[in-house]
Amino acid sequence: MKVFAKYNLILKILPKKDSISKKHYIQSLMCLTNQFYDQIDIQESKNKLLVNYYNVHKRKLYFDNCLINKTIRFCEKLFKRKFYLNIKVIKGIPIAAGLGGGSADASAIILWILNKYRLKLLPNDLLAIAREVGSDVPFFLSKYSCAQVSGIGNVVAKVNMSFAHNILLTNKKILTKNVYKRLNQNKAYRSKVSYPSLLTLAKANKIDSKAIYNDLQPYVLKVCPALQTILKNNYPAIVCGSGSSIIKL
Repeated sequence: MKVFAKYNLILKILPKKDSISKKHYIQSLMCLTNQFYDQIDIQESKNKLLVNYYNVHKRKLYFDNCLINKTIRFCEKLFKRKFYLNIKVIKGIPIAAGLGGGSADASAIILWILNKYRLKLLPNDLLAIAREVGSDVPFFLSKYSCAQVSGIGNVVAKVNMSFAHNILLTNKKILTKNVYKRLNQNKAYRSKVSYPSLLTLAKANKIDSKAIYNDLQPYVLKVCPALQTILKNNYPAIVCGSGSSIIKL
């Protein structure tokens, strides 16, 4: 199966944090893009979990923290049963680029398990998934092409919009945790934009430099100052999520 990447046209980060996960509450306009996708093959295994990653040239990849393993453990805890699967992932979504590749893969695993074993998620399960697996996973689980995302990522509302865009890869590797570390060091942090105003512009299809916004961008640029030149040369553009990819309109 193919799982597609995401991009954020609007990303507002609120100072308030979830009391359990310590993740920030957000307000975001999130969309799928068909520019990049992973390919995932899932088969049942007899007595163990096997997860193998490859790049598009079929060379094996290795990760210290495998989100798919984490996702399987979450599902086993949630449904109180073991899942022995043989999973092969061909990574076409760039890693550490702010495109949600790990979350897209995690959602594909959850959806496969739900379908294969005729299981269902309860409404409160989305909050647990956002807390324990990833904030972007509920959006991918929704299968919406575009949505308003709020809470800590667990509240997803469909919107019927699509936008012409081009995602530029910068070949920089930026860890999300490093960006949020910079943000959290700013004790006086407050978001400077009105999400409803930006959303109104988006719904009117007035997507320009005044309608796109990312509260994380100043902190991404502190982690990777080289992106500033790329943004300037591709105006109007913003950093996608926690970077390092760029959305050019």
